[in-house]
Amino acid sequence: MKRILYILLLIPAVAAGQTRAQLYIDSLMRCEPFRSSQLGVLAIKANGDTVARYGFVQRMVPASNVKLLTTGLALSELGSDWRYHTSIGYSGQIVEGVLKGDLYIVGGGDPTLASRDSIAKGIDGVFASWKAIISKAGIKKIEGLVIGDGRYFDGDGELPSWLYEDIGTYYGTGSCGLNFYRNKKDFRVSAGAKPGDELKIEPGYPDTPWMRYDYRCSTGKNGTGDQLFLYTNDLAPIGELRGTFAADRKPKTVECSNKYPALTCAREFYKYLKACGLSSSGYADVDKDGLIRQDPSSVGSAKASSDVIIIGDTKSPTIGKICYIVNQRSDNFYAETLLRTLSKIKT
Repeated sequence: MKRILYILLLIPAVAAGQTRAQLYIDSLMRCEPFRSSQLGVLAIKANGDTVARYGFVQRMVPASNVKLLTTGLALSELGSDWRYHTSIGYSGQIVEGVLKGDLYIVGGGDPTLASRDSIAKGIDGVFASWKAIISKAGIKKIEGLVIGDGRYFDGDGELPSWLYEDIGTYYGTGSCGLNFYRNKKDFRVSAGAKPGDELKIEPGYPDTPWMRYDYRCSTGKNGTGDQLFLYTNDLAPIGELRGTFAADRKPKTVECSNKYPALTCAREFYKYLKACGLSSSGYADVDKDGLIRQDPSSVGSAKASSDVIIIGDTKSPTIGKICYIVNQRSDNFYAETLLRTLSKIKT
């Protein structure tokens, strides 16, 4: 993904007039690093009068500046106190404490779920809240599946115009109706002793046992940094890590994309419930055709319920806090989810 640097230029107070301010900008643009860069400058007064400008006829990619528009629109249309909801529900019926049906985690698009961000509740706390909802409903055993339902958003998580090499990265992952851990998959990577050597790669959190990962990557020359890219899509549970990792780099956690966040969420909650003594038949998600699937490599076995009985929900941090994070660290994932949310609610 292209990195574009945006710089706020503070014109000295002594440059009082428009002519002097313009001269200052023009002289600054003749120096490095500005001279060899593509950039534009617009300085205006509070009343809208132009003080100075530079590069105003150039066509430039707005890049992450668009996040200002996205967050501004979200705050204006939804309000800073608006929150995402993730609901717990079931199909079938509860008979003497036994759910004779499936338990559903119905996503509402919350991008912060299991994100480990400071603004969000920890995943153990969220799972505890979900467990409390289940217990309040009188469910002590589940004869069906724990299902991650990400049908809140329509269509694919990524756009066809996105760069292919970016789709497998943490900053190029798409959003889902039921997001989990920012839809990431971690890998612990250590370089070999010299260029060309195999890398030591250990898949990390979260556990995705349905995936097959191939490692077609190697140790790179000193100074070449981290050039690893995971190539994957949601058509098959296969990922291929390509590229190089420099011999002089220290071991690090490489963050890549996870194309099955709803299934991952269902698996993690299934494990949590099992540890709490609440058993079920397994975990699954809902595919694009609305079918329940336990294995992404095969076609779903049955139609997911269209009439889930909701018994409770949890809420995300406010949109105001999410928008702050979007702009504070230029967060692609949160911004994309906000955009899809606006499209869902306002169309």
